[in-house]
Amino acid sequence: MQRFSPLSGKVCCIAVRRIIRYDGRTVKYWYQDHKSKRKKFEEVDVFTFIGRMVQHILSKGFQRVRYYGLQATRTFNKWSEAIRKGLQRIGRVIKGAYQVLSARDIESAIKKSAAMIQ
Repeated sequence: MQRFSPLSGKVCCIAVRRIIRYDGRTVKYWYQDHKSKRKKFEEVDVFTFIGRMVQHILSKGFQRVRYYGLQATRTFNKWSEAIRKGLQRIGRVIKGAYQVLSARDIESAIKKSAAMIQ
């Protein structure tokens, strides 16, 4: 694993120090569970591990932007609660997925939530 990341200390999106064991067939690693706030250990076959890591590699020409917009930590902390409450009010929460709304849907949702507040 170290040969994949001689400069950065990372294998794609996971730090090399998180990989506990690699035996040619399986990879054992740990991650921080966001719900329980504890370390979780997982052992998967090599192809599953590679598949999970490859998901995070952007296509050629794309660049990840995480310091602007809603992904920016400061903005996200400020608006995440308001967005969550608003989505719950209009009943459009889909667990584990994003829903793309048209401008008409957004306008309708804003009117509905405004009416509920009054």
